[in-house]
Amino acid sequence: MSSGSTRREAEKPGLATGKLRPRSTTPLAWCSLVHDRRRLVSSVAGVAFAVVLMLTELGFFYAIEDGSTLLVDALAADLLLVNPLKDDMNPSKPLPRARLAQARAVAGVDSVSPVWISRLAAWSTSGQAKRDVVRLVGFDPDDQVFLLPEIRSQQHLLEHPDTALVDRKLRDSYGGLVAGATGELEGRRVDVVGDFSLGPDLQLNVNLLVSDQTFRRTLLQPSYADSNARRAVDPLDRVELGAVRIAAGADLDDVARRLADRLPDDVAVRTPEQFRDKVHRFWTRNQPVGAVFGLGFVVGFFIGLAICYQVLYTDVVDQLPQFATLKAMGYRGGFLLGLAVRRGCILAVFALLVGVPTSRLVYGVLGWLTALPFSLTLARISTVAAATIVMCVVASVLATRRAILSDPADVF
Repeated sequence: MSSGSTRREAEKPGLATGKLRPRSTTPLAWCSLVHDRRRLVSSVAGVAFAVVLMLTELGFFYAIEDGSTLLVDALAADLLLVNPLKDDMNPSKPLPRARLAQARAVAGVDSVSPVWISRLAAWSTSGQAKRDVVRLVGFDPDDQVFLLPEIRSQQHLLEHPDTALVDRKLRDSYGGLVAGATGELEGRRVDVVGDFSLGPDLQLNVNLLVSDQTFRRTLLQPSYADSNARRAVDPLDRVELGAVRIAAGADLDDVARRLADRLPDDVAVRTPEQFRDKVHRFWTRNQPVGAVFGLGFVVGFFIGLAICYQVLYTDVVDQLPQFATLKAMGYRGGFLLGLAVRRGCILAVFALLVGVPTSRLVYGVLGWLTALPFSLTLARISTVAAATIVMCVVASVLATRRAILSDPADVF
């Protein structure tokens, strides 16, 4: 035999060293996973269920978080003036309106618009006995306080006394509260002259926008003043938010520092992003809501891990003679471990291809039922995809452990 042919024979996997080293185990991993189509479908369905569960828990988590600051997101503000203790949109921590006048005198400030909020106003549609609690948001209709074009194009209608704009993303419990309706707000007749699209949050189901004067007249009604101990207080003297817009060419950080230096300690200067983050932290860390849905995500992970392990373990037991044959041929535990990792990755990809589109449908249904902002973002998909891959790989490695530790002689 020539030296060239001897060299080629020696270079063949396994002949020179007595160990088989295949170039790739992916085809074998693929074949071992898809050979039983019925079992593959049940495996994918089980893991896809876990994917949908994890995405749904994340959806609720972020829908509650994002819904808590929808009103802040809708404001046309570069900076916000708030009570330093204010950590959510519950209007129980106002600040003196006089602080807004002080802020207007600061260099670099173009305008400061007050925003009044009351979450305890009662609404009843004409002809219906049911009374619903609404969030009442007051502002000066001459100011461009909101970013939403729908509000800007209709806010001039609020210059007429006792008129309101209604958030049409309200829940079904608010029957009859639509544009064109007439009802009573704290016993005072109010006409709904238009609508806009914003959305509720976990605290309240609907937002009503009114002018500052309508807000004042409503909160001075005996029904509201008696229950809230505000009869002797002008509601417009205390504001929940001051929407600050800086002058063209002014530096945002510089204006924020000047405002913080000029204003007393009973006012905090925040960017909308800073205040939004503070509200999000309040709901995710200080309230049980964040823990509940965070725990739901973890539960979904372990449910998927258990399903994936059970399915793959059964598959390994059925294919134990094949695994024993591979070990008898010289394949070592590392090869079987790599095979397990590839099997897990393939199963994870199949589950994601099924689970993500299904979750999109679930998000649509939940958004329609709750009116909360369910959004299937790439970041959330990536988080669940990483968790699914880890889940499937760990389950596959644990399930293949029996084949790795088995002795071919015992199997045969």
